[in-house]
Amino acid sequence: MSTPSVHVIILNWNGLPDTLECLAALRRQDYPALKVWVVDNGSAEVEAETVRREYPEVEVLPQGANLGFCGGNNVGIRSALDAGADYVLVLNNDTVSPPNFVSDLIAQSARLERVGAVSPLILRHPEEDLIWYAGAAWEPETAGFRHLLEDQPRTELRAREPYPTTYACGCCLLVPATVLRRVGLMDERYFAYYDEADWCARMKNAGFECYVVPTVSISHKVSRSTPGLISAYLMARNRLLWMRENLPRRERWRSARYLVKEFVWNALNAAGLPPGGRHISSLHSRVMLLAWRDFLLRRFGGFPDSVARLANPTAKAARTE
Repeated sequence: MSTPSVHVIILNWNGLPDTLECLAALRRQDYPALKVWVVDNGSAEVEAETVRREYPEVEVLPQGANLGFCGGNNVGIRSALDAGADYVLVLNNDTVSPPNFVSDLIAQSARLERVGAVSPLILRHPEEDLIWYAGAAWEPETAGFRHLLEDQPRTELRAREPYPTTYACGCCLLVPATVLRRVGLMDERYFAYYDEADWCARMKNAGFECYVVPTVSISHKVSRSTPGLISAYLMARNRLLWMRENLPRRERWRSARYLVKEFVWNALNAAGLPPGGRHISSLHSRVMLLAWRDFLLRRFGGFPDSVARLANPTAKAARTE
């Protein structure tokens, strides 16, 4: 039996040093049927040319604009499927992987039934003894996901066999091509954040399961790409979209009280009347209110000019209002 081909999709957006380090680690992989694609997501500098020059074996796909995590990765996934990939591995450019990472992840995945998506254990970089992702769970009381065992020592994870999770992490996520052809690609309404949770929910609805493989690990330089206010906006808006698309109405009602309290608190804080007990900037509250506005108006995709200006007066929006 021939070795299944694994096509790695790396998204670069103004992150050339991290991307080059990630590619260096992939060049050392011991897996014999590996192909790497780099999608340059409209970087300010001509970073795609540097990748081509230093890694001529890598397929580089420059884009003229920031398509977001979803749109950029979808460009690479389509190219990989057209090229005959058996598996697609979505991998953040700010990760560092050991040489046996791909081989071990494929070997573990092959043992599982009805595999939709698989993630390894993801550790914080450079500590590498602290867990960042070991699975995820939805918490209706706070209307959000939490990473299991986040910031706990690696020794706290007792599991040795792969186990199911609510979603596999988009930081490093392996999917069989057969699943992609059945379920489809990432929903580009999300742009970034909550996208993999939606993707995995669709896989589960199609009869597949998502897993964490605790004996395989990589490290992640957490929060290297998206500015804080932009990520706050996207996470707040996309949380509401994910809940509407994937939770039964009864489950959504379980989170309603928390969401109403959060909305009122942010409205007061944005107006300069912060309730006691929390110290959050009025700018943060303003982007949270913009997230609610855009969800209710069904404005999805990238972040609007109003959010870009709050985050950075010189920032370029990924979508105009």
